[in-house]
Amino acid sequence: MTSSPIDNVLKALSPETKAGLRVLTAFLIVGMATVFLMCFIWPIKGVAAAFEALSFPGWLLVAVPSALIYLVVVTMFSSDVLYYGDPKKSKFVAAFQEHWPSKYIARTLQIEPKEATKRWLQQFNTWRAENHSNHQQWLRTFHRGFACRLVYYLLFSSLTSSCLAALFVLAELVSRHFGLGWVHPTSFPARVVFLALVLLFWVLLRVTNRPEIGRLTGVWRRFQEINELNIEWVSRNIRLFQSEQASPKGT
Repeated sequence: MTSSPIDNVLKALSPETKAGLRVLTAFLIVGMATVFLMCFIWPIKGVAAAFEALSFPGWLLVAVPSALIYLVVVTMFSSDVLYYGDPKKSKFVAAFQEHWPSKYIARTLQIEPKEATKRWLQQFNTWRAENHSNHQQWLRTFHRGFACRLVYYLLFSSLTSSCLAALFVLAELVSRHFGLGWVHPTSFPARVVFLALVLLFWVLLRVTNRPEIGRLTGVWRRFQEINELNIEWVSRNIRLFQSEQASPKGT
């Protein structure tokens, strides 16, 4: 049976897959940015007129920045802050990396973290095969890891949007006081609603997904749970990670 276009779109946005979570994250952030542009940038006096003077259709004012923001999101995923970041500088990075099986391997075998990561991934990647007994655990590990990324990037984008919106609203109120009408006042209620909703979204997301070590909740807690299962498997099969060519710590 041939899938319909709607089925393909829903599949692409499914949070049950790694690719789906990546697309869903980009979709949500671009959507938020698009609403921001429509509420805050388009009402600035002269912006729409400038586009009309250049014979550009108005929708380009939203489409072009949204496309650029999408590229930024893709770049963020490529850099993978949670995976490669310094846990000493970010509690989110620390929560993501705290319970990695590779850390357990490094401590147990007294080897360098880089070597431990290599050995762990050599075993873990074999779970990708659908006929492997740990295939479902492999899927859950990837899914929960990308759920952490989804929450992290949404927290970052919603907080950034809230700060920019608050500054814009404050500047608009100050300019009104001094009689400077640089933005159309008719859309002011929409800007206030956007600020309130995005800020509320950030608060709810932050409260339900606490990254503090020892008090993890939400996606961070679920990622910890699956990694604890992975560590249990490693502890039962530690011999698979032993090697005569091991690089001792400090050498």
